[in-house]
Amino acid sequence: MIHKRCISLLLLLLLQHLATTTSFVPRHRVFVPNPSQTRQQQDSIVLLRTKELNDDDEDDDDDNTNGSSSKKTRRERLASFLQQPDDMRPTVSEWAVTARRPDIEAGQRYRSRDWLINILSLPNSFVLKRIKFHLVSNTLLSLLVVLVDRYWVRLGIPVLAHTLVGSFLGLLLVFRTDSAYTRFWQARHYWTKTKETCRNLAITASTQLKYHSPKSATRLLELLIAFPEALCYTCLCGAMPLTNRLKRILPARLQNDPAICLCLMMQQELLAAAQESPSSGLNIVEARYHMEASSFIQTLMDTTTHCEMIVRTPVPWSYSRHTSRFLTVWCGTLPFALVQSFGWLTLPAVMVVSWCLFGIEEIGHLIEQPFVSDDVVVSQRFLSKSDRMELKAKAYDLGIPVEQLAWLISGQVVEIAYAASQLPEIPLADVTVDDEQLAS
Repeated sequence: MIHKRCISLLLLLLLQHLATTTSFVPRHRVFVPNPSQTRQQQDSIVLLRTKELNDDDEDDDDDNTNGSSSKKTRRERLASFLQQPDDMRPTVSEWAVTARRPDIEAGQRYRSRDWLINILSLPNSFVLKRIKFHLVSNTLLSLLVVLVDRYWVRLGIPVLAHTLVGSFLGLLLVFRTDSAYTRFWQARHYWTKTKETCRNLAITASTQLKYHSPKSATRLLELLIAFPEALCYTCLCGAMPLTNRLKRILPARLQNDPAICLCLMMQQELLAAAQESPSSGLNIVEARYHMEASSFIQTLMDTTTHCEMIVRTPVPWSYSRHTSRFLTVWCGTLPFALVQSFGWLTLPAVMVVSWCLFGIEEIGHLIEQPFVSDDVVVSQRFLSKSDRMELKAKAYDLGIPVEQLAWLISGQVVEIAYAASQLPEIPLADVTVDDEQLAS
């Protein structure tokens, strides 16, 4: 009787922890937007559903002190969600357990307390969907080995060979994943450099160049706003269509390489700004800012070249093929090494080991090309038509969301230009320098 109460208490605590850490989201409401809606409406719906449905817990102290208020908030959110029309609300069979997604903008990361939800969300893992055929094949081979060994002839081999070769396999997988992660980190570095350069160039054009050459500076800012979108188009190898802004700015014959063409056009506008200003050949400070703006444009060209290098230079294919063959042979012969000692337990043992190793290899393949777009483009790129509704991967699950970064950088350039237009202009007489100060 005491044991039954203890088991019931443990189950109750487990269900309570699961209810406070698990996010239940509909499979088709968040990741597949309505084609009739605009992009802004789709983004608003995704953000609203994420805030309503993904109820992430705070620290334990906050849960203990404000438990009643948090429960009230959950109930209010659930009630508001259930008040939606029937065509907008999914059925009970369409709910799925998904992993907690930290808020990247707030600097949140995964915590050690997320272990339970990470295990429970394993059936919806995107990596598992990618390796399921290889995993099922290896498991069926293990079943065949166990049946033959138990009812026909002994198939066991010494485990020493797998023990010795396993160390080399581990090093091979580590080098493979590390090389892919290096590409991921370099890609993020180049986009950070792009953001930094666009900010600096926007400030220079909005404050220094616009004072002497307002028409050319305005045109330069328009080109700069479109540059992140052009770089996104380059990183995705043309998977996303050109935006209306790029189609309007670029001639039809120059739309194959929009980022390079925009850099060329910005240099031309910088030259036009020098010709527009009546004091460009006399003002040393103005000439210095023109040179600085030209160096910023050259930096944008450099980041474009580096991103093209990452996209069009894969990890050597012979390395990837040899790793895949080595891993397949090692995991395929693992049941022969374990069947004598494990018996029927060979099946779960081989399944778990294969899942771990195949997953590591697949992660290396996924982040080798670090640039990804939104969920719809990712589903069309990686999954078949019948599996698109089952997609549970976000941008940072696979790589860097260049489409979101491009939108963010363009918005910051617009904000800088608007903020500069609201500042009071400083008269030129207030910043003159006499001959003694210039000589010193």
